[in-house]
Amino acid sequence: MQRGHQRHPQDTLRGIGKPAHRGLRLGKFCIDIFHKALKNYRDDARAFWYYTVAPGHAQEVEGVVARCIENGNKVLFNYYSDLSGKGQALDYRNGFAEVQEAIDRMIERYPGRLLMTPYFNRVVSSGRLFDETWGYEVCTNLSTNHPVNAERLKSGKPYNPHFRAYNADFQSTRRCCTGVHRDCASCFDTWEHFSWVMINMRKHLGSKEDFGIGWG
Repeated sequence: MQRGHQRHPQDTLRGIGKPAHRGLRLGKFCIDIFHKALKNYRDDARAFWYYTVAPGHAQEVEGVVARCIENGNKVLFNYYSDLSGKGQALDYRNGFAEVQEAIDRMIERYPGRLLMTPYFNRVVSSGRLFDETWGYEVCTNLSTNHPVNAERLKSGKPYNPHFRAYNADFQSTRRCCTGVHRDCASCFDTWEHFSWVMINMRKHLGSKEDFGIGWG
């Protein structure tokens, strides 16, 4: 398989983005990207859907997940941050409580098919990890060679010592992977929060129960 000029091994796990809108409009044409991708990746065990859910769209989760699972694929969730400021049902400030509940139901319904656990779901959607609240001061994925992060890296809070978010020139770096001036309160990026949990492994060693919810 080739992506641009880069060749990927045939057995590489690959994610498929679930569009926010059923049709992607190009001029006078409307292409149903979701349906096309379902057809392309039917019964492909290497493929999983990277499904971004907006706060006001919890009612769509069950139907979308069912189609992906019936198609022979797995599903990983992301949480919509509304960087364009559309507001209303897309506004992250409305909270993800209903989305969290909907995802939890899918995890229970399709064991082994969702690349998410109730614990990860709660951490990402709530921005809470034990006594910490998500934000720049606890984010673990910061470019370690960028001067803007120098003070944060001295704070004593854990971080990934190998992380660098490179710009398109493949030489310079930016503050973090999600943006230069972005408000961290709007960041619900799944990968960022996975890193937050994993690099704070010691927080999960306080008891058997704490270890179980994070790593079981």
